Amino acid sequence: MTSTNPVFTRPLGASFYYYDQYLLNVRSNGHYLIRSSSPIDTYGYLNTDPFDSTYPGYNLVAFDDDAEGSGQFRLEVYLESNTTYVLIVTTYNSYVTGSYSITASGYDQINITNMTSIPATTFGK
Repeated sequence: MTSTNPVFTRPLGASFYYYDQYLLNVRSNGHYLIRSSSPIDTYGYLNTDPFDSTYPGYNLVAFDDDAEGSGQFRLEVYLESNTTYVLIVTTYNSYVTGSYSITASGYDQINITNMTSIPATTFGK
């Protein structure tokens, strides 16, 4: 996440936060785990598509700040195969930049497309 990323005011936030946006699709309905790993304090939001940065609470499915420990998010969610989801990765503190990684696992394959900066990625079971 860099200072060239888009910004938004997150739900329950009082300032502006850089964010990355990912599209998620699963092949099968089931339970999935999405988590972050980073030296920065990350925050994750999962919405159904579309994501509206002017009203980020719209279509909100789940969000988390620290369930993974050490300032990392952990989303344990039931996802459906006929739905496109939007994962928003941001930070706990405003205007923070830095690197992070996301791991995703669950019942079946998860297709993840970074809509902010990198090509499509597929994570296995």
